[in-house]
Amino acid sequence: MSHSHSNSLLLEPNKRGEIIWKFSTNKELEIACNVPGHYQAGMVSAVSIN
Repeated sequence: MSHSHSNSLLLEPNKRGEIIWKFSTNKELEIACNVPGHYQAGMVSAVSIN
């Protein structure tokens, strides 16, 4: 499965990637893997932007 959105990455196991976002206010966000079944398997995390 490939991602074609500018705000997503598809990484192979043990690889790293980077997406840079700029925020002007504090935010509480959730990041997650959108590959089918991965979110349900726990590939999700809360992120606090301060």
